[in-house]
Amino acid sequence: MLVIGGGNAAVDAAISSLRLGAEEVTMACLECREEMPALPWETEQAEEENVKVMPSWGPYKVLKSDGKVVGMELVRCTSVFDESGRFAPVCDESDKTTIEADAIVMAVGYATDLKFAKELSTPAAV
Repeated sequence: MLVIGGGNAAVDAAISSLRLGAEEVTMACLECREEMPALPWETEQAEEENVKVMPSWGPYKVLKSDGKVVGMELVRCTSVFDESGRFAPVCDESDKTTIEADAIVMAVGYATDLKFAKELSTPAAV
């Protein structure tokens, strides 16, 4: 199994998968080890339970055979944030690796963009 994400939810998904019987679990995330959003002790626990952690790798292409997932091609992530601290991943497409997996869990964070709500709540000019 492959888990994509570097936060606590990804760690929980990886550990739970092992505890529920997955033979192997790999967790890949864009962030380098120091930038991973998961609490450090959570990541350490995952590794103690034999989750293979792959920091600085992002999803590139799902691999299929006969209509079934068989793995994913990952690409090296060289930076996740721009100079302003905004999420703006940069990947080196010349550096790829392949992970075999019969299941892929996306456990990535997200945030809601509610800018439109502010515009809707502002009274219209008369």
